[in-house]
This record gives sequence, structure tokens and C-alpha cells, in this order.
Amino acid sequence: MSNQSNHPPVLSHPNPRERGQGLVEYALILVLVAVVVIVVLSLMGPSVGAIFSNVVTGLGGMRQPPQQLCQRNTRPGLWEVFRIEQGGALTYLGGETVNPGHPTCP
Repeated sequence: MSNQSNHPPVLSHPNPRERGQGLVEYALILVLVAVVVIVVLSLMGPSVGAIFSNVVTGLGGMRQPPQQLCQRNTRPGLWEVFRIEQGGALTYLGGETVNPGHPTCP
């Protein structure tokens, strides 16, 4: 009878320093990728922002409708200016001493 068994040889566990070396290599790769991303974004960031702004403007976003203003001559020489809200309501904006040139309020 033989003392040798048919079991494959047991591999010894890798040295802890070798396992740590693999971890350090992955960390270095991640740091390198992060540095490249930061450099690319810092160089191209303003142009990318301008492109997105142009797209938003082209789609009609962030555009406010012009205010519709009207005026009333409440006393001689005093014209009060109002903003016409949706539904026809008037919001008082202030009085002026000269004719501001807006249409007369209804």
C-alpha cells in the first residue's frame, strides 16, 4: 500500500503582502481614473455647460413671458402703473409723475 493519496495538493494561501499588493494596484487605478475625469471635466466643463444652456434655450425653457403693463391717470400729473395678471387682475407696481407710455388700464 502506498501512503500517497489521490487528493490534489493543497495550495497554500497567498502571502498577505501579495493580497495587499493587489488591493493597492486597484486603488491606484481608481485614483488615476478619478484624476483623468477631474482634468477632463475642468477643461471641458464650461463648453459642456454652454451646450446644455443652448439646448435649454432652444427648447424654450427658462424663458419668461413679457409683462403686460397698463397705466391709469388717477390724479393730474400722476400715472400709476399696473401689471395685468392672468385672468385680468391688476397688480399695482407704482406711481410716476410723467406718462410712462403704457396703454390705459381697462
